[in-house]
Amino acid sequence: MTSKLESALKRRRLKHLLAVLQTHGVTDWTAGAITDGELQAFGIGDVKIRRRLLNGFESVAKIKPPPGTMVDVEGGARYWWPSELNGATVESFQIGVYAVTCGDWKSVRDWALNNGFEMSCGVGEGPMHPVVKISLFDAIKWCNAKSLMEGLKPVYRLDGERICFSEGEPDPHAHENLLCISGADGYRLPTEAEWEWAARGGVKSKCYFYSGSNEINKVAWWYGDKTDSIGCHPVGDKKPNELGIYDMSGNAMELCWDMRNSCHPARGGSWKDYYYDCRIHDRSTRVAAIYCSSEIGFRVARNLGTKVESHG
Repeated sequence: MTSKLESALKRRRLKHLLAVLQTHGVTDWTAGAITDGELQAFGIGDVKIRRRLLNGFESVAKIKPPPGTMVDVEGGARYWWPSELNGATVESFQIGVYAVTCGDWKSVRDWALNNGFEMSCGVGEGPMHPVVKISLFDAIKWCNAKSLMEGLKPVYRLDGERICFSEGEPDPHAHENLLCISGADGYRLPTEAEWEWAARGGVKSKCYFYSGSNEINKVAWWYGDKTDSIGCHPVGDKKPNELGIYDMSGNAMELCWDMRNSCHPARGGSWKDYYYDCRIHDRSTRVAAIYCSSEIGFRVARNLGTKVESHG
């Protein structure tokens, strides 16, 4: 199948540059984040050709990836000043281009309800809005259901054996016996280090304060964006970050896996937070495993070959 990027280059008679762009990791989903400076670094010296390329990238960026799309994130280590996760090393993994949408949630929930699960939570304004009012327990139950639905090995287990929460609602103290199976190939929550690495753009990071820009209004729905809407917005309506990932600053806060004092982090800030809560390095929000609100959703990750270390 011809990619959207290839089609855009062909229309502009620049298809001969496709191999160069692919060598540098440019895809349909990351093209919109490429800058003129990067094109120069790729060895494309002609300013007119760079301008034509950037125009082509804009047309590709208008075609958003469908919900459920995941991107490979190359691992690495970086000093993320002023983050508390300075120097953390992250192995390669996959992460969702968007937060889990209401449409995603419902499709898995419908399957789960027909296969022994009990799932009654999760709300949102529409199928393309992030699902919210789900707890960490709800999120990992959904991840296990999605894994089983797709024939993958579920990640989360109770007491090392039982697939957790496949029947009934979890005990508030279930986290004490909850295990994350590192070798499983199913869906899971990202660790906090993975979340921050992806939000910063991974190895392509430009060290922005927000995920994709230093200008918050370009990449985030937040308290000061002066819109009339109260609540989350549809995913993907703002600019993506360097990896082609949307909404990691603002819109809905996103749950991460790392446990600390019986609580888990929720990162990225939300539609009702101030600008400083939407900065990538902010770690101020931690929630109990059974807590839910209209500000909190989640994004899924998957292992990519090797175990990913957890940094709490």
